[in-house]
Amino acid sequence: MRVALFILMHKRTLFLAALVLVLAALLAPIPQAQAGGISTSCFKLLHKTLNFIEDSLFPVKSTLPEYIPDPSITHVDPTLIGQNYHETKYNFKVKSLEPGFGPHDADYIHDPWHQSVNRIYPVNGRFYTSRGMLPEGAFPEKYLDYVMTEKGDFYAAFQHTGSTVIRHSSYLAGAPVAGAGQIKFHGGIPVYVNNNSGHYKPDTVFLKQVLLRLQELGFDLSQIVVNVTPHP
Repeated sequence: MRVALFILMHKRTLFLAALVLVLAALLAPIPQAQAGGISTSCFKLLHKTLNFIEDSLFPVKSTLPEYIPDPSITHVDPTLIGQNYHETKYNFKVKSLEPGFGPHDADYIHDPWHQSVNRIYPVNGRFYTSRGMLPEGAFPEKYLDYVMTEKGDFYAAFQHTGSTVIRHSSYLAGAPVAGAGQIKFHGGIPVYVNNNSGHYKPDTVFLKQVLLRLQELGFDLSQIVVNVTPHP
């Protein structure tokens, strides 16, 4: 019973190990003189073959959790936003994702519900998450990755590299943004902001747009430390 359970739990590892042994046995008869010349190519072929078989038999599933409505999550009531949150008067430029970056570099959040989880709202002089909590939570000393949309909406969360990889391009599934970088809050009030984003590499023009939007929303820029990250 224990042997059967072990095989069931480790069938993937056992299968790949057996496959390696079979391929090694097939390559063993190669004369030493020839093996010295083609050992590298044989290794590359073996590696590609194993990857192909593994991808075919054990396809990687999406790391995004299935959408299950959580009744304990209450989104910010739009009526609370009032005059403190209004449409921007600026015509913000947008920056596309840098060439070479795509879904293989981060988990894209496509559905509106999961996107809204990472949106932050300015309410009565402070930012709050869609769950009505302060963005920094219990970690006021840590930076959050943020993006700003063309409409001046902000999305922010702590960078995550576990089973789900969250980066700047994750929030809007790789769509163009009007600003991106890192931000720090104290009591929901922004105290630090920069334009450090490898996926978008926004120059200072986009950082200025973020500052204009924060000022438009009533935040005092003199209380915000601004750090410019030079992007080539």
